[in-house]
Amino acid sequence: MGPDIDGEESTWNSSIGSFHFSIPTILSSIQASAPPVHSRLDRDGGIAYLATNTCSEPWEKGFSGHRPLFSSANSWWNMNNPLQIKTIGITDSPELIDIEKPEQGLELHVGSNVFRNTNGVVKLQGKEQLVLETQLEPPALLLTMDLYDEQGTRIGHIRRNALSAHSAGRFTINAKASGEAAPDDSPSVTVADRRTGHTVFEACLMQKRKIRITVGHFYTHKGDLVTVSPHYCRIGTGLTLFGDVAESRGSAAAIGSR
Repeated sequence: MGPDIDGEESTWNSSIGSFHFSIPTILSSIQASAPPVHSRLDRDGGIAYLATNTCSEPWEKGFSGHRPLFSSANSWWNMNNPLQIKTIGITDSPELIDIEKPEQGLELHVGSNVFRNTNGVVKLQGKEQLVLETQLEPPALLLTMDLYDEQGTRIGHIRRNALSAHSAGRFTINAKASGEAAPDDSPSVTVADRRTGHTVFEACLMQKRKIRITVGHFYTHKGDLVTVSPHYCRIGTGLTLFGDVAESRGSAAAIGSR
């Protein structure tokens, strides 16, 4: 029988050369070193405990030679918690904890077809051909687009509503911000062909994150004609989309095969 530690007996195992301590001894040692926890936090578990002990400084300072951001018990909880949690103010109320959510993507309406949660890019026959962006102040719609002819040769380029130098002789662009003509007017962008006078592309901002492409009459990089009307979207003679709904999951709206 070996000497007592904290009033508990320990035994020496001569065959393996080690001490064996009783369970109460280990638990007593852990409890003595753990930080005190407020009694009311026991009702809601770790979430309320985190709200009480979270620091306002960035998490990165804890790894750059500064003082630790959390107590040892709280650091372990946060490192093993898969959720990213921020707190509003200093409080022990778990109701004021806000879990950050990703911002919703753009919803593109191409004719009667809907592409939800996109990044604003439209990919035609496997190639990214146009990008739609929104501007908050003043509310406006921004278009970036490559323009091709029926042979698939690029004949124009638009970058955020600005025509490139070699495109200005062939195309015109009219971008209208919200309220320029009337307070209820939606922001829109229209591209026209100087040679034919026809509208090549037209889109408008319906809501903060909903964009409708109302007119399309242009070519893909393969030389196939893209036609967009209020009722359908057609590429060449082989593909017509009518009333389709697709979830893009934060990526491009893909139309047509490669």
